[in-house]
Amino acid sequence: MKSMVAFQAGLLVSVFIFALYRFLSEQGSVLAIYMALWSIFHLCEYYVTQKYLPRTATEWLFLLFGARGAGNLFMVHIGSILEYALTQKYWRYHGYVLVGVPLALSGIVVRALAIKHCGNSFSHYIESERPQKLVTSGIYAWCRHPSYLGFILYVMGMQVLFGNIFIYVMSMVILFRFFSERIELEEIVLVNNLYGEAYEKYSEKVSALVPFLY
Repeated sequence: MKSMVAFQAGLLVSVFIFALYRFLSEQGSVLAIYMALWSIFHLCEYYVTQKYLPRTATEWLFLLFGARGAGNLFMVHIGSILEYALTQKYWRYHGYVLVGVPLALSGIVVRALAIKHCGNSFSHYIESERPQKLVTSGIYAWCRHPSYLGFILYVMGMQVLFGNIFIYVMSMVILFRFFSERIELEEIVLVNNLYGEAYEKYSEKVSALVPFLY
């Protein structure tokens, strides 16, 4: 496990350093910003899980290899870079850096806070055994599934950064559909197997994914 963790951490740190070099040498390269945000997201994912949820810490928690959905996320990144390259060459479309970067960073922060505030009650997978407690405070006072919201904000910000249209629409449709189905399944377990009436009362007060909207 340690060797895999070291390999992935070293890869991500190397990408960040390379991205920083490209950003400085090319006077604000958007691709370099994208690469830096990509590495920050994955490093943060492992760090906060290791710090606040050590019981689930594995070599796959960087979400780079092996984790469920890692391959799909990798394909989204490849598609994002390809669309950006094509739009730069033929349409000279540069996206919105000042909007995309705060969106992506806010997504990383929201997801990190979700893991921090939930602690040992958090899981990357749907669990049918009772965790320590039902968490309704902190960021969970605003949203029942903030880790999903954070991931959506991160992906959204990355596409806005590039100014991608096709990958943005495709990824948002897929993500909202996926998380809507996952939330429905997860909350059946949360009500029927874990918290019962307490979770039903909580869901009546707090939105599932987007505060005050959904």
